[in-house]
Amino acid sequence: MVRGSTALLAAAARATLATGIHLTSFDGGQGSLENRFSVVADTGSNSLIVPSCVCQDKGQCSKKDRCFRGTNKSSTFHLEVDEEEKPVSMVLSFGSGQIQAIVAQEQVSVGKVSRHLKDDGLLLMTDRALQISGPFEGILGLGLPQPATNWTQIEEQEQAAADSTLGGGSMQDIIQQILGHANGAGGAETAIPDQVMRKILDTAVTNANGTTLNATTLKTHKPHHRDSPKGFLEQVNIPRFSMCFNDGADGVLRIGGAPLGNGSHGGMGTAHWGVDFRGISVGDAAATPVDFCRDSDMAEGQKSPCGAIPDSGTTLMMGPAPQIEKLLDSICEQWPRCKSNYTKLLEAEDAATKIFDTTYGVNPFSMHGILNKSDILQLLLQDCDRWMTNETGTDGMPDLHFHVRGTHGTKQAIKIPAHAYIMAYAGDNVTTAYSLLAGVGNIPADPDATRGAKKVCAPAFGAMDYNTKANGPVWIMGTPLFYEYVVAYDMDASPPAIAFHSQQNVPCGSCQQSRAEVNLALKDPRNHQESSLRMPRRVEGAPRQPNVDYSQPL
Repeated sequence: MVRGSTALLAAAARATLATGIHLTSFDGGQGSLENRFSVVADTGSNSLIVPSCVCQDKGQCSKKDRCFRGTNKSSTFHLEVDEEEKPVSMVLSFGSGQIQAIVAQEQVSVGKVSRHLKDDGLLLMTDRALQISGPFEGILGLGLPQPATNWTQIEEQEQAAADSTLGGGSMQDIIQQILGHANGAGGAETAIPDQVMRKILDTAVTNANGTTLNATTLKTHKPHHRDSPKGFLEQVNIPRFSMCFNDGADGVLRIGGAPLGNGSHGGMGTAHWGVDFRGISVGDAAATPVDFCRDSDMAEGQKSPCGAIPDSGTTLMMGPAPQIEKLLDSICEQWPRCKSNYTKLLEAEDAATKIFDTTYGVNPFSMHGILNKSDILQLLLQDCDRWMTNETGTDGMPDLHFHVRGTHGTKQAIKIPAHAYIMAYAGDNVTTAYSLLAGVGNIPADPDATRGAKKVCAPAFGAMDYNTKANGPVWIMGTPLFYEYVVAYDMDASPPAIAFHSQQNVPCGSCQQSRAEVNLALKDPRNHQESSLRMPRRVEGAPRQPNVDYSQPL
């Protein structure tokens, strides 16, 4: 099994973040046939993946999606096999589930870049267990390049674990020892028959990874190990790309470009595109950040108090529940409507307490502490269809400023305005969004209260516990970031670098406007008029979330 990305690409407002991929099959004299796929551009994975028609044949992939069949169809197609002449098969894990794929070689075009991927190849999906709706025709992995796995070391560790389990001897030695002991010590009445003991040993001995071993496995099985193919950009030696989303129009993925230069941040991540994260200021960038991700929170040996992953594949901004609650409390404090409602709640609690004390001499229904500021904020947003208009939008709500740093001491305050960190849903779809805020505040969302509502708003945040030894708690900066900034990535920098260019200064642009780089459209069908009036972005369906391996570093 090969670990894949932490998450499939997702987008607010049901964006179909699809890039055009062509696999060109040459049939040996009769011309060529281009197989076009709309794949998701994913900064959390590394490999290029397209569906094999085998997946459709097995009934695991939708027949509405396009698929690729190279065998007996293309003279340039080659399937990688192991020493047993079997296709090299892999299982990759994503936030929405798993896929199984085989390694192949073929001519591939991404935008204007074309290459025969014969050195490392691509993956053809043969089976899928993904919890996603709508078309799915593959993935263009744009994740941080990963070093090759030291399979020799892993095999030695597995063998050492197996030897330890078997007491240092081979399976056959152990069988003979046990059988000999049983027959010699216990006599005919207590002896265990050979075939029974062999079956017991064959099924009972398990290595440290939970893989059942038997005598035949230990003696003859030599697994063929192989890392998943490198990313397309790695294979074509293009180290830089950028991504951004547009309101009411296509977004842009640019492949290539000059080094990032001044203003870029040396990455802190080894498994992900990650930066040093120093908390969030509410209102003004110069304001003291909410009290988390501070220098004083760092333990000995930490490189940063927190980490942050810019991930176009996560709909929301994800972080630890206690930190999100502090943030929502601070937003409420600086939003006059929320602060006023909270003040009135406290006044009502005091008035009720006085009535009970005066009339009954006791207050058996103390309400103090039942609701906090984050609760009031969430309740107001659930009721946004009543008070939010096209004229007001999110006016009055404070901006947020995410403070990030690079390894070379660079600093930046990334501004996320209210219309970007608030999202709107149909009433029947908001339950999942609020379920991701479990542990934030004191009251859960009531599905009955929002059912049938035309518009229900929610904070674009979700709770996630991802703690690392070197970088502390990790946040994920999802799609709101990409609507406000052009996020650029540079694999050639040391360490790999990230830059955040505000779209107020560097517009996202369009594929038609740019001629210098390869451009691929990212579809976004949202209503431009509503977005231009600072209304929350509309999300159709449940927000997509990451699924990271919490045991791994940033």
